[in-house]
Amino acid sequence: MNKLGFWSIVLLTINLIVGSGIFLSPGTVVGMAGKYTPLVYLIAASFAGVLAISFAAAAKYVNKGGAAYAYSTAAFGENIGFYVGIAQFIAGSIAWGVMATAVVKTILVISGGPSNNPVWVTAGILILMIIVFCINIFGTKLFEIVNNLSTAGKLISLGTVIIAGLITIISTGKSHYYEIDHLVNTSHLDSSGFVMAIIAAFYAFTGFENVANGSQDMQSPEKNLPKAIPLAILIIGTAFIGLITIIMMINPEALLRTKQVVSLVAIFKSPILYNIILYGALISMFGINIATSFSIPRMLESVAEKGQLPVWFKYRNKYGFPLNAFLATAVVAVLLPM
Repeated sequence: MNKLGFWSIVLLTINLIVGSGIFLSPGTVVGMAGKYTPLVYLIAASFAGVLAISFAAAAKYVNKGGAAYAYSTAAFGENIGFYVGIAQFIAGSIAWGVMATAVVKTILVISGGPSNNPVWVTAGILILMIIVFCINIFGTKLFEIVNNLSTAGKLISLGTVIIAGLITIISTGKSHYYEIDHLVNTSHLDSSGFVMAIIAAFYAFTGFENVANGSQDMQSPEKNLPKAIPLAILIIGTAFIGLITIIMMINPEALLRTKQVVSLVAIFKSPILYNIILYGALISMFGINIATSFSIPRMLESVAEKGQLPVWFKYRNKYGFPLNAFLATAVVAVLLPM
């Protein structure tokens, strides 16, 4: 059976972390922290890095699937492990449903469709789930290809924005970074407000905790996960801080006041960059759905493997795909967020 190699694990980690937020609403943190936003993202990335190293260290000694479930079981026993596993499964399933809803609504808004019509949205979610199911059903080989391509699409979009921004700043010789002081009053920013901004920024780095859920489908997880997770956090942190700094130097006012669904498109006037950012956001949202479809069902499967859930949940087809766990997760993901 095909298993994910080191670089595929790195790309899976990136895909699980980078969702729609950095494309759709980076102005939220800017509106809270103003000129201190890059520092806020740096601190958030540092906290994420510490947690990532903790998960990486745990993965070195516990190479079973289920990530937090497996680690909690090893440290505190099966009862605590079961609670952690089920809680993470439910939270992850709800998050998947929310992300599926987000990508469907965004597509409907961009295409001029009825984004608030529950029938259209539900139909879109079901179609998305069928697509994701078809990608996963033949095992990790096709999933690995699609996951790697979608992650590459995210990174290319982010990299293009950063490079285009640098070219714009260098060619014009102008920086509008401190214009943010006229838009966001940070003179009254206290420690509480600063911490809230860090928490909001930290949300952009969540997702790495689910990477090791499918460690049984990875090559040498005890060796690759401890290296892959921190490396992915480093790549994402560098990209996010660079992106936020660049767009604040180009046009902070547009970032804060735009009504565009994908707010980053308001920064540049080039139609080419507009399309790159727009489709990059869609690829990003689709990609995180793909990555989540790999990790969350394997959490449920891992609990069943320990005999704490019916054996029905640990069934795999001939391609090594946890079919029943996937179907159960998809049902929860569709129904609970409604």
